Amino acid sequence: MQAENIRAIVLTRTNYAEADKIITSLTSQGKKVSIIAKGVRKPKSKLVAATELFCVSDICFIAGRNSGLATLTSARIVSQHTQFLNNLDKVTLAYEVLKTVHRHTEDTDSARYFAILEQLFVALDEPLNDVNTIRVWVWMQLLQESGHRLQLREQTSGAVFTDTAMYAFDAENGGFVASNGGIYGPHHIKLLRIAQMQSLAVLQRVHEAPTYAYELTPVIKQFVESTY
Repeated sequence: MQAENIRAIVLTRTNYAEADKIITSLTSQGKKVSIIAKGVRKPKSKLVAATELFCVSDICFIAGRNSGLATLTSARIVSQHTQFLNNLDKVTLAYEVLKTVHRHTEDTDSARYFAILEQLFVALDEPLNDVNTIRVWVWMQLLQESGHRLQLREQTSGAVFTDTAMYAFDAENGGFVASNGGIYGPHHIKLLRIAQMQSLAVLQRVHEAPTYAYELTPVIKQFVESTY
């Protein structure tokens, strides 16, 4: 059968038999493929590094018959992101995002998920990048791509946002509504709009972005968990 060459990111990996691994990779075209990497756990295997998590690799594989497992024939690391592995919060976020993308791409192909993962790895590797800002950005991007974006043009009540009101998060309707006990202001809404529509670099230029992102993390996490 004809070999296929493509750029990919490993989403999951499982030890198999004595020296093999079965990996699930997301390709740059947004397709997910299950591949067996034979002998990859042997000490001198040339495939081991490119089948690790948090790497972007160019891989070559031969498709399996009848939609079975493909077989990895070669792999070359394009970029490896390990600088953040000593930061528990960043590692936890990376694993959470990989699991989320894995679940949400069961029946959906989207090259955008691959691009989001690439940007996430680069951002996590930069020591000065705030993990809460990264978290808000990546979750907003994933929600946007999955069609579950937050309602930020207006309140969930249909009223317009104002510069003086305070807002509570409306988890049921995926947005915010004015409330006397609300703890979120216009600056929080602005941050989420930017995270939804702009790059992480733009979001990081927002004044006090780490503070607002920290305050928003609980409700965004709650919404993501209920959505996915």
